[in-house]
Amino acid sequence: MWSTNSKSCASHKARDRDWLAVCIVAPIVWYSAAILLLPLSGTVREAAIGRFHLAGWPFGAWALLQPLPSMYNFENRWDVTFTTGARTAPAEDCEKAFHAFVNHHVFNRVLLYRAALERCGLPATVRFHTTYRGTTVETRYRLTRGPDAHGFIVTHDPE
Repeated sequence: MWSTNSKSCASHKARDRDWLAVCIVAPIVWYSAAILLLPLSGTVREAAIGRFHLAGWPFGAWALLQPLPSMYNFENRWDVTFTTGARTAPAEDCEKAFHAFVNHHVFNRVLLYRAALERCGLPATVRFHTTYRGTTVETRYRLTRGPDAHGFIVTHDPE
């Protein structure tokens, strides 16, 4: 009788799902599928580039998808156009620094160059341009002075 119950219990356990394993394996399979579809699907490419540009993705979805490579596969450029005469830096410094390739998330670039952006004059328009296998996405942001002495406000500029 004891052995019958243990066999029954063992066969019941064999049919139960290991939900912890499913929770670990499912995202790995999903991320792998997204990576494999990147060169094959224009929709997946546009979504991945949009995530890189931080455009159109809720923060939670963006954070959840961080294991996916986002930027190193793409040709990324940024161009900044200054629209005011509030420049305190030489014009040639502003032209060189803000028309180049980007190898990091777009706001990383904006934040690292925060002081230089202010010296070149705000408001400014930042244009991020990404191309990958024939798919091109461009996103624009508007930088305006913030209420404090230093800093700025970044808003998406759908144009």
